[in-house]
Amino acid sequence: MRLSLRAGHAPEEVLTRLQLARGERVLAAAEATAVWLLGTRLALYVVAPHEVQRIGWEQVEHAGWDAEADLLVVAEVGEWGHPRPVHRFGLAEQQERPGRLLDLLRERVSASVLLQRRVPIGENGLGVTLHARRAPGDGRIGWFVTYDDGLDPDVVRPQVEAALAAARTDVEP
Repeated sequence: MRLSLRAGHAPEEVLTRLQLARGERVLAAAEATAVWLLGTRLALYVVAPHEVQRIGWEQVEHAGWDAEADLLVVAEVGEWGHPRPVHRFGLAEQQERPGRLLDLLRERVSASVLLQRRVPIGENGLGVTLHARRAPGDGRIGWFVTYDDGLDPDVVRPQVEAALAAARTDVEP
């Protein structure tokens, strides 16, 4: 996908398709081939000709600029046993990095993180990372677990549940 920037503004027809909630507004925008990327206080929206995808900031595991490949990369939080959704948006050759949108991505994703804790499981150095993320706007806390390759979630479930319970007491009073 080719991406070009228009000073953070999207055309009215794109904004109309977005149908934002009252009070929500676009803070940064970028145009890619056949899609618009729009960031608000609550989410990243990918607006394609026939659909609008909403990715809440708490659902973004990480976002960044891959300078070697000239790509804006947005990776969502995964679910065990399923491929993690990763979106890649390429810039037009005359463009530099997607400044305002990338800054918003990083700020909003960082703001959603309440806890990230590494927990070793077993004697072989493998473990899990616990993530607590707060959804902007409604305050819901989502808990996610990232398993090291080689760990079977069914086998380590009791240890992970105990680690999650301990982490919850640290985050949720």
